[in-house]
Amino acid sequence: MHVDFDTLNDTSRVWIYQSNKAFSSEEVKELEPLLENFTGQWQSHGAPVNASFKVLLNQFIILAVDDLGPGVGGCSIDSSVHFMQELEKKLNISLLNKSDMAFLANDVIKILPFNKVKEAITNKLLSKDDYYFNNTVTQLNQFKKDWKQKLENSWVAKYF
Repeated sequence: MHVDFDTLNDTSRVWIYQSNKAFSSEEVKELEPLLENFTGQWQSHGAPVNASFKVLLNQFIILAVDDLGPGVGGCSIDSSVHFMQELEKKLNISLLNKSDMAFLANDVIKILPFNKVKEAITNKLLSKDDYYFNNTVTQLNQFKKDWKQKLENSWVAKYF
């Protein structure tokens, strides 16, 4: 069952899908009803889950499931991954490439392969005052606190 994102419990599970390119406003308008339909029909073991989504910064899709209701297991998580694969095909984007990292530098989101991050810092394309999007957070409270991190406070600080 689709619920308002802001009503989810802080310990709700989250999954962050990062696009390899920014969504246009038309793509966001196309995405939102598809995401609302998916979260409205998302089930775990035949029972509806309280789920929601956000499209943030025209680059990220955040899916969330309230942990107070039926929990999500392997099959229901698989269904969300299959849904993301459908979105990838529909919009000709990549949402599942976990080797790409997202950074915010000078109000611009930069997507870099993991193996190019050190080089970007060495070449001053990223500074310690820029931000890293930590897409590995798994709970809503972590998302709120730790998703957007200053580089000097993130795993890349060792490169400065």
